[in-house]
Amino acid sequence: MSYFQDLSPEGKQALHAEFERDTTTDERRVEILTLVRDGADEAQMGPKCPRCGHYSFHCPWDHALIEGHVYSNDGAREIYITGYCEFCFDLITQEEEDWQGDAPDWTGGVRG
Repeated sequence: MSYFQDLSPEGKQALHAEFERDTTTDERRVEILTLVRDGADEAQMGPKCPRCGHYSFHCPWDHALIEGHVYSNDGAREIYITGYCEFCFDLITQEEEDWQGDAPDWTGGVRG
């Protein structure tokens, strides 16, 4: 069982509050979302993204931070249309001028 699933409701609420604090770094937010993603992958609930291989999970924010992350209501609807989590959908649909460095790897090393 994942660490996130072992948490009490109060512990999950505390992580949620920490995630939303203005003082929380993106690195810490990634750590928190990784716990949530591990729980979603273990539970195998929701759609599985064909690019990254993770089960999607919804956590409102202004952008996707890790593979599997769905951060908006539009993204939650979109995953049922395209199958892609919002992180992967944003990656494969970004404009060429928005690429940082080399072209993105759209295949993503899918896990089976």
